[in-house]
Amino acid sequence: FKDAFSALMAPLTQEAVQKWVDDFMKATSGGGDPKCPTDWKRIEELMSKRCTVVMPGEPQYKKFDDWKKKATIYYNSFKGAKRTIPAGAIPIVMIGKKDDAEVIVPEETKFEWNSGSTLAFGNAGLTTTTKSKVVLYHRFTLSSKGECSWYSPLFAISDFKKEELGYENDSKEITKLYADWTEEHPLFAAEEIAVQWPVVGKMDKAGLFSLLKNFGDCKRTVMEGCSPISMAFLPDKDGKVVHDCIVPVIYTFKWCTALNEAFKLSLPDGAQVELRSYDCMKVDRTGIVAADFGKVISFAPHFDPAVHIKVL
Repeated sequence: FKDAFSALMAPLTQEAVQKWVDDFMKATSGGGDPKCPTDWKRIEELMSKRCTVVMPGEPQYKKFDDWKKKATIYYNSFKGAKRTIPAGAIPIVMIGKKDDAEVIVPEETKFEWNSGSTLAFGNAGLTTTTKSKVVLYHRFTLSSKGECSWYSPLFAISDFKKEELGYENDSKEITKLYADWTEEHPLFAAEEIAVQWPVVGKMDKAGLFSLLKNFGDCKRTVMEGCSPISMAFLPDKDGKVVHDCIVPVIYTFKWCTALNEAFKLSLPDGAQVELRSYDCMKVDRTGIVAADFGKVISFAPHFDPAVHIKVL
């Protein structure tokens, strides 16, 4: 009986998470198109009634029904939406508390800009009927039963573009950080940075750079088809303005045996490896002018070492 119960409460597999994400994207496609309306019945089946939802620039919702009232307007602003995972990208799953699956997955949404889009997102330099697109990131917490208990999409208004235009990753300050990653970079000027690596655990700023010294000849590149995101939420109770950032990054480096102990792996010393991660950061931009990016105060790569670190 114990083994049967444990099996029922086991974390979702990668295949189960992929199916859940596919169902969610299908249910939220169509948007304001009356021929293909948002499937709220299916969304309700996927979400817990007490699902907490955090949308950029809005108060936190603690019940599905409360979020649905606002989200109906949100989804209607994506007329004829077609939602797909960018080619080569996958949902990255980490197992969290109570065997919940912590999931991050990018999505490219193609849709027709309309008056509702302007009301929802403001002036993004697009006009009504323009074929448009945006890359966003879904962040879910999924129980072993396949119910979502926490959801927070991340997107930037500046990333709404005409469908034929590419994403200018090279112009983003966060991308420049990954191209010139040093401890002396202005983004790392904060005295304290809260750091957490999968399996390795929590550490401070010094621990972060100590661990990274074991990434031999490390190169960092943004995943093709994805775009880094930096989005502001409402100021906190102390008035701080903090941006949430996600960078879809591929680390390529020479493996060091010290990393075997850190990540609980057994890869050969000196092996060329690839690590795929959605790096999550919080950046304090309180009092910062547009030309400056602020200071990183939190850094948490999102990946499963056993799954997403591979020998090339």
